[in-house]
Amino acid sequence: MRSYPVNTIVERLLPVLRNVQGNVHVAANAKAAAESLMQLLKTGAFSLTGAPDASAELLKAIAENPEMTGADYRVASVLLKAMDKREGHARLSHMQIIKWSDLSLGVVRGSLRRLTGAGYFKVVRPSEDEYGDGDHVLRYEPQFGQRLTLKSGSPDAVTS
Repeated sequence: MRSYPVNTIVERLLPVLRNVQGNVHVAANAKAAAESLMQLLKTGAFSLTGAPDASAELLKAIAENPEMTGADYRVASVLLKAMDKREGHARLSHMQIIKWSDLSLGVVRGSLRRLTGAGYFKVVRPSEDEYGDGDHVLRYEPQFGQRLTLKSGSPDAVTS
């Protein structure tokens, strides 16, 4: 029998449960299962990684946020796995995120908008020098413990 760490199981199961389509009964049961899984995570009985760390806490916050989707969770997982720990950011093109998340371009763009708009990640654009050298890839910095909140009435404005 193959053994998987808890974080791998949760990363794969939670988004699937939240996005189950079909008859009303099946969708309701899947949503209830996702909610039960989140309640178990909240008890501290187990964490997303088996040990507390900033990436797990960020993924947990995303999973618990009802405004975030399963796709948002998958994109966040990809960004965190690709993060250069020394530099503190992930440098991924949209095409790389699409490949690693198995999502479409439109879904990835929407997820990145929601994740950055909610303050889970900060986007850093290439400097003029980097852009001039042909580096057009955005950097995504996870905002561990520094989540921004949206100003009411303005979907694009954020405060710290």
